[in-house]
Amino acid sequence: MTDSTHILPYTFAKRSGLVLGDPEDERRVVFHRSNASLAGVNEVRRVLGCALALREVPDPDFDRLLASSYARDETGTAA
Repeated sequence: MTDSTHILPYTFAKRSGLVLGDPEDERRVVFHRSNASLAGVNEVRRVLGCALALREVPDPDFDRLLASSYARDETGTAA
C-alpha cells in the first residue's frame, strides 16, 4: 500500500472499519468490514475527492490489513 494510507487516522480507520488500498484506474480501493460505517465511507470519499472501489473482507483479514497498514518499523516511522 502507498504512503497515502495515512490520510486516514488509525482511530478513524479502526472505528469506521475502513482501510485504504492502492489506486485502481480512476478509483481508490477501500477495504472494509461487513459492518463498516456508511458515514465513514462518505467521509473517505469526501476527503479523497474520487470514486471508491469498495472491497468487503472478513474481519480477520481486515484486522491484518489494518495492522499492516499502520505498522511502524524499528525506527518508529510508518512502514
